Formats: sequence, C-alpha cells, structure tokens
Amino acid sequence: MSLYWDDENLLVEPYERKQKQYHCGKTLQKIRKEKKIKFIVVIIDLSECYCATIYDDGEIEKIFRINSDVGNKHQQGGQSAKRFSRKREQQIIAYFKKINEKLKDIKNNFIVGINFIYKNRFEGYLSTENKNKLIRFETIEYGGMTGCYQFRNIHLKD
Repeated sequence: MSLYWDDENLLVEPYERKQKQYHCGKTLQKIRKEKKIKFIVVIIDLSECYCATIYDDGEIEKIFRINSDVGNKHQQGGQSAKRFSRKREQQIIAYFKKINEKLKDIKNNFIVGINFIYKNRFEGYLSTENKNKLIRFETIEYGGMTGCYQFRNIHLKD
C-alpha cells in the first residue's frame, strides 16, 4: 500500500510489487539430486586429522575431525631433552591409536593422505580391519581441510 499526501487529502493506493530475478546473462545450473561418492579421504598431520567425503562434483563433506595433543619438537632442555622426546613419542602413538579407533566407524574404503615421514609409523598402528579398508597412502603437503582441497584438485581434474 502506498500513501501520498497532497496538501488537503491523504491518498491511499494499492501497491503491486513485481519481483524480478537477475541471472547475469547465464543459464542456471540444474541441481543434481543424487551425488556419487568419489573418495573418502583421511588427511593426517601432527596437528589434526580430517576425514571427509569427496563427491564426483567436487563437494567436500566433513565426516570427523580430531585435534592432536602432540607437542612441538623441543630444541632445548639439556638433560631433560630425552624426557621431552619420549613424552612426544608417547603423544604421537596415542594420537595414531585414537585415529585408528575413529576409522573403525567408517564403513567404506578410504585413502590416507599423510606426510611420508609418518606413513610407516601410522601403518603400524592400523588395525587389520582398517588395513583391509585402506586403498592406498598419498603424500600430502597440507593438513586439515586444506589437504582435502589439495587432494580434490589433484584427483578431480576435468
């Protein structure tokens, strides 16, 4: 409704709103109702573990994320350096075991993206069930969601 005031009267006029859509000269893409899973990736570095599903259209959907409690390498310490090193090794082992337990919930096969330095150590802590679901290891330079994007960009080239 529109209201106008002329010096003597208040005019009330109905207002019809017309909604316009602007598409920037492009045709709209049809949304597919069914997506196919292309990969399930587990990206591991010592700061976090990120597991995600990558679909055939490139969409990434998080399954789980685990933050690491592994401390940084210790450069100083004198007599305590070995103690700090042992403590860090124990944290790495606990972190890998935690990831292994979480991977048991995944029903499909998966690919692990991990730094080549930790590949053999991580493989040693995988259960037989998870080793059977493992497709292969990939060397990834980034961790977390960035590692998922890197994996997707390498393997989903159009």
